[in-house]
Parts: sequence; C-alpha cells; structure tokens
Amino acid sequence: MMALQNSLVNTVYIDLENTTATADGTTLNYTVVTLGLSPAGSFTINVSVGEDKKISEYTIKSNGSTDQAYIDKMPANVKDGSLFKGKTAEELLTLLGGADSGFTSAEVDESLKGGATRSSILCTYAALFAASNYDVYLKLAELSGPAFVNTVYIDLDKTTYTVNGDNVVYTVETLGYRPAGAFTIEITVGADKKISAYEIKTNGSTDQSYIDSMPANVLLGGADSGFTDKEADEALTGGATRSSVLCTYAALFAVSNYDICKGDTEPSVNFVNTQYIDVENTTYTVSGDNIVYSIVTTAYRPAKAFTIEITVGADKKISAYEIKINGSTAQSYIDKMPANVKDGSLFKGKTADELIALLGGADSGFTDQTADEALKGGATRSSILCTYAALFAVSNYSLLGGAQE
Repeated sequence: MMALQNSLVNTVYIDLENTTATADGTTLNYTVVTLGLSPAGSFTINVSVGEDKKISEYTIKSNGSTDQAYIDKMPANVKDGSLFKGKTAEELLTLLGGADSGFTSAEVDESLKGGATRSSILCTYAALFAASNYDVYLKLAELSGPAFVNTVYIDLDKTTYTVNGDNVVYTVETLGYRPAGAFTIEITVGADKKISAYEIKTNGSTDQSYIDSMPANVLLGGADSGFTDKEADEALTGGATRSSVLCTYAALFAVSNYDICKGDTEPSVNFVNTQYIDVENTTYTVSGDNIVYSIVTTAYRPAKAFTIEITVGADKKISAYEIKINGSTAQSYIDKMPANVKDGSLFKGKTADELIALLGGADSGFTDQTADEALKGGATRSSILCTYAALFAVSNYSLLGGAQE
C-alpha cells in the first residue's frame, strides 16, 4: 500500500505516523495528529469527511496551544469546528491563504488571526488534510484487510495469511496472556474449514518448564474451545493453561476466518468515470508502478462492448493500449474507425483532462454529438467507447494505488 500512502497531499503540518482513518460506509473518520508550529504544540483532532468530501464532524481532542490563555484566544468557530464543517478542500485552502501561500500567520485569512493564530492554522490544516485525502484513505481502508472475527487474543497487525488453492495458510501472531507471552503459529485450513497443519514457530511460554507443562495435543494443534484459563476445557488445563488457551484461540481464529480470507482476493473499489464501463467484468493487476487493466465497456448502440487492455504508469498516463475485442458491428465499421483510435496512439501520454476534452468536456454527456472531431466518422460510437476506456484507466490510477506492498 506504500504507493497509496505516498499519494497523500497537504501533509506539511501532519504527523503521518500517528494519524489514522477508518471507514464507516462512505464516511471517513480520521484521528489527525498535527506537528507543532512553535510556539503551538501538537493537536489531536477527530475529523469526519463524507462522500461529498466535505467536513461533517470536527472535535479537538487534545489542544496544543501553549496554555489556557492561548486556547481562550482561539476563535470559537475554530475550537468547535463549525468554521470547517461543510467546506471542501479548496475552501479550506483559501482560509490558509491559497496553495502558494506557505500557510504562515501573515498569509492566512483574517478569520484565523488573533492571539493564537498558529493554533488556528494547525486546526485548519488538519481539516484540509482530511478533506483532500478522502479518496486515498478510503482506498487504504478497503485494502487494510477483512473484518476478522474472534480476535480477542490475536495481534492483527502482525498476523498474515496467503491463499493457496483451497487452503488458507496463516501465520498467526497472538497477543500475550500474562504471564504467557505472544505465540507465533503457522496454521493451514482447508476447504472443509478444518485445520490440516499446525506448527508453533515461537512459543510464548515464560520458560521451558511451562512449555513442558503444556498438553501434547495443544502443541500438535488438537485442542479446541475455551477463552480464559477459568473457562477452558479440561484438555487445556495444567501448569501452562494460558499458553494452551492462546494456542487454541489461534486455531479458532484460523478456522472461523477461512471464508473471509478466501474471499478477500479482490477488494471492491469505488471507481470514477464508469458511464460506459462494465465494472463487474473489468479487472486490473498492479505491477510495480504500473496498473494493467482489462477493461470491458458497455455497448453504445449500435456499437457493442469492447475489451481493451490498457497500461497506466506512475505519471498517470497511458503507456500501452490494445483492443482485444472490437465491438463495432461489422468490419466495415472497424475500417471507419480512426487509425490512431484503433492502435491507441491517440490516447498515449494523455491526462484525464485531455481525454475528457476529446469526449466533449465534463458536462457534455459524452455523446457522438459532443465528441471531438478526432473521434467522428462512420464509427463515432466505437471511438467514444475506446476513448472512455482510456479515461477510466487514467482517472482510476490513484484510487487503485499503483505499486503496493
């Protein structure tokens, strides 16, 4: 996901390491941690952004002003967030003096100035960061992994899995259950949702004597059920009951999350520019900084669906374009298509804005009446579908993230 994280904008005053965001449907709930802007210290602010990319909620959780006197000098509508609610990134940028301003006390809007201007700047910048990075964080939330169940004793940040045919192979990292420390356990679950392999890689028992006290069938992965040392089945009890509970819980986690992991091979994406795109049958793969699409268009009668392979690079421009299935109704219509549409050279190196211009502009409806002359002829609707596929590929590059870890 590193490419997505590198796509974040307006980060000058943001502590990215400690800033988080979670998705609730199409709403993003941020906890934004700012850097200090001396003499003002770091702020922690909860900010919500909706699908319209406007601030919907704003609460300062930790005020970095140097003392109560400076907090009192902050404008009331900054402290309660009402100044930011309903605003877009562009409007927030204007409050800060514009994109080229440097975001300093001398340049910001009068509504932020006063005895605690730098505190107000940090608060505004937190709102700007949240609004302007909606698409990136929404995608990060989608890629952050499935909503696992039975996670009480599981360290989700360190637990990984791979899908191998019908098998899910986990490397489960447990939390500690004092005095027992964390275990690392490799577990394989098959299509029958039963464990076929179980191996403790790191034993979290406090010392060898506790390891020796663990039931043999736990070490082999045969024990089942139980959540605390008081509730555990007799099969788990002994001098190292909490170690046995962790081992059993790892097994429970692996089995109960099989369907979630097996089905999590292709996260859903809120694509843009989909008017002529069959999203259900369109696929993509990420290869380094490139995204390689296999785009299936809808029909635009009389033209039928096209299938087109398109590669977009880190510059968000098309480097390769090949029509795999031409949806024109007959060879005579294929022959009427402009050569630079058929071979994709018309689209290579173009930005999304340039492709939209070819289609007649953002408000044109993308019809054969509004398309640029370069697309017109006896097969204009075929050319529109080909151009729209290029637009889809370029405009969704950032959303998909390019290179991923």
